[in-house]
Amino acid sequence: MSKLLQRLVSGNLLNNNVLMLAILILAIILRIIFIDSRSLWLDEIFSLKMAENDVLDLVQEVVRIDNHPPIYYIILHYWISLFGDSELSLRAPSAIFSFLSVYFTYKVGVLLFNKQTAIIAGLLLSTSTFSIYYAQEARMYSFLAFASVVSVYFLLILLKHQTKWSMFNFVWSSTLLVYSHLYGLFILVAENIYILAAIYAFKNKTVVIQIKHWLIAQILIFLLSLPWFLMLINRILYVSNDGFWVKIPTLESVLNTFIEFSGNYRGALIWVLLMLLGMLSVFIVRTAFGRRFFNERLATNEGMHIFFLSLLLFTPIVLPYVISQYVTPIYIIRCTIAGNFAFYLLVANGIMHLRWRGIRWAALTIILGLSIKALISQDYMYKNAIEFREAVEYLYKNTTENDVVIICSNGHISWPFNYYAEKQKLPARILEVDGEIILPIHLEANNLWIVRRTDRVKDCQQSLDLIGSQFVGVERKELFYRNLGVTEFGK
Repeated sequence: MSKLLQRLVSGNLLNNNVLMLAILILAIILRIIFIDSRSLWLDEIFSLKMAENDVLDLVQEVVRIDNHPPIYYIILHYWISLFGDSELSLRAPSAIFSFLSVYFTYKVGVLLFNKQTAIIAGLLLSTSTFSIYYAQEARMYSFLAFASVVSVYFLLILLKHQTKWSMFNFVWSSTLLVYSHLYGLFILVAENIYILAAIYAFKNKTVVIQIKHWLIAQILIFLLSLPWFLMLINRILYVSNDGFWVKIPTLESVLNTFIEFSGNYRGALIWVLLMLLGMLSVFIVRTAFGRRFFNERLATNEGMHIFFLSLLLFTPIVLPYVISQYVTPIYIIRCTIAGNFAFYLLVANGIMHLRWRGIRWAALTIILGLSIKALISQDYMYKNAIEFREAVEYLYKNTTENDVVIICSNGHISWPFNYYAEKQKLPARILEVDGEIILPIHLEANNLWIVRRTDRVKDCQQSLDLIGSQFVGVERKELFYRNLGVTEFGK
């Protein structure tokens, strides 16, 4: 492994294609292994419920109750019709999109820098705990990351080759980006800022020649995205009237974003320093200090390319932060995955600008070691995931038709619990209550089981008090499944 890294950072690889193939194999393995090891949670069950609808009903439901575009649910709809609704099947599309993101990040790196930098970026992204976690979740975040990097790739191709085919590819990929997630719009904003800056600040003649193509492409993207823009306006009006669950972010939220990108807080400083070196390399290598300690070789138009990557990284962070402060809170760390690939490209560029090969090797080894350590610990995978599947399996083995299982909370418990209860064909009768509903005065049951969130002690307190008054003088048995408590009462 060490020899491979040394060859990588030195740029003396005999076959870059073989190495990239190995990285892609690693990426898919890390995204598939343990993919069904944790239970589905509320948002993933929501994805399933949306995808189970007919496509027309699905779109209508999106307009009515969801803040996300419908394209991911449509993809999932056809996917589960072919492969079923197991945990593996539901999460597999996310793993595929995440894997493809690694490949296109490499392709973007080749266009902006060189193959060595691109391979390092692909390696960093392939082992990223942040990327792998959302590759194993049945939500649209990996799809957003994929659509973002594909749109950027085809933009670079369009700027390089003025052909109808390159314009077609950019238009469909950017339209797909709009329909992937709200944060996809911030990537489009970054792309437009880059084009305007190239014309008026960098005065790049190549881009000036292609401005007509750019305007045509933007008009086509807008027209194709218009149906979703109308839906989005409707959702914005709804949220502004009824409020939103997202809290107003602080500067700590931004710091936590880069900690998530880095894999853990201990290595975040190293990652960020390498990112800053990648961002500022054009200026640093021109100083006396830079000429002494850093690699002076610069790629063609590297300043423009670094500026572009910085826009792609920070626009999905800064704009949502500002909007959250002055309009309505929309800053969610997982959504910043839209520009996540730019972070790894900048870090890779920073590594390649270290002057001595030994230092490059050491930097790459350290940050890869931190990622591997996080992967081995599996903290990235579980976090606070509730073990619904394990709880239902226990109840399946220990309940009868004369038992009653009470789900004491809202959809945060009932949807995932019922999903596994239906899969297991749980024999007991299931009742659902919330904080305002109490149980019948006389509940007929041999054994009573209470399922509740242990991190929400106030939920259903009225019902719990009533249960305690009915089932007195009996032994209580409590089991815990990561913030899910199962309490048994024997009458």
